[in-house]
Amino acid sequence: MTARDLDEVAGIARSGFEHAWTRDAFADELARDVAHCRVVRTEPGGPIRAYAVWWLVAGEQSLLTVSTAPDARRQGLARALLREMLDEGRAHGADACFLEVRPSNAPAIALYRSLGFEPFDVRPRYYDDGEDAWILRAPVADPR
Repeated sequence: MTARDLDEVAGIARSGFEHAWTRDAFADELARDVAHCRVVRTEPGGPIRAYAVWWLVAGEQSLLTVSTAPDARRQGLARALLREMLDEGRAHGADACFLEVRPSNAPAIALYRSLGFEPFDVRPRYYDDGEDAWILRAPVADPR
């Protein structure tokens, strides 16, 4: 992800989330040393089809956001980004990856579970509308 991608990424965010990240929020992440911001294009120079932002800090990863353009969903793009994230964490010695998800977001939970994420904790009334957030955790380090 580069600064040139911000409008397009923010547009995908708005299409997928009621309380979407803003262009400025993505710009802030681009400026952070710990942030890893990725996009997927299915053809060179084509439109962005998916994005993900995660942190890698002190042996842990945190997935901050991931989304796919509506017309590109169910093609494995988010899954590919998340696999890249976990592979990168493993390469940098991370032990675990964490994320928050709405319990009502069944498609996201199914994706995360298929990648090894399991329930870890709950943040009560985390979202603006009062819905809890489930914290999911996946091991990253290679089993010894």
